[in-house]
Formats: sequence, structure tokens, C-alpha cells
Amino acid sequence: MKCKVFNCKVEDLENKVSQWFVETKGLYILNVTLLGVSEGNTGVLIFYKDLIKVVQPDVPDGELPKCPKCERVMRVRANSTNGELFFGCTAYPECKGTKQFTTEDEIRFGGALSLTDPPQDPSPDESIPF
Repeated sequence: MKCKVFNCKVEDLENKVSQWFVETKGLYILNVTLLGVSEGNTGVLIFYKDLIKVVQPDVPDGELPKCPKCERVMRVRANSTNGELFFGCTAYPECKGTKQFTTEDEIRFGGALSLTDPPQDPSPDESIPF
């Protein structure tokens, strides 16, 4: 988990946060905490984590496995929660057959997970006055 600190005039907060969101695409916001207002300034903490980007492997059509439930061709999919690759049935949602995308599959076909790590200024915009 990461944290971005904003400390600025109340009237500038929306613009600063919006600009940061645009510059750092691919974030999952966990929590936003308002620190308070003092002399027209406010402090905000935004706790977030980076989304996972999946690099799809190049699996030739003839080498895709067959579904263990219905024998249809499977395709490579990514788990929406953790980004892990797996083979899923092309007949989904009627058929929920899956097969693990193993280390051997990764070596054979390629494909990997890469975590995004957007640049972040580790220091707050200004010192917090409280």
C-alpha cells in the first residue's frame, strides 16, 4: 500500500487531486482521510495500491488446451482479483472449466505479470501546519 499526501489551500484541493489522478493512471484507491482544516489549508491522505497489468502470452491457436469439462478450446485469461493467468473455457459463462497457467506454460508461451510503479514524490506538497 502507498500513501499520497496533499497539503494545500482548501480551494486548490480538488484541482491538485484531479491532476494527480490523471498523471498516475492505474490506481486502486483504498481510503481517503481528511486531516482537517487550519487557516484555510487542509491535509488529505490517499491510501492506494497500483493495479496489476497483465502481459498476455502468445499461445498459437493449435496449442491451446481443451476444456476439461466440455472439450472446447480454452483461452488465456487473468484473474480480476490478483492478476494471475489461467486458461478459461471459451464457452464461459455456460461452462466454467478452467486450467492453471503453470510455470511451464509461462516458459513455453511467454506472458508475465508486471506491477506498475508510477513515479511518486515521496514528500508532501507542503508541510502540514498541524
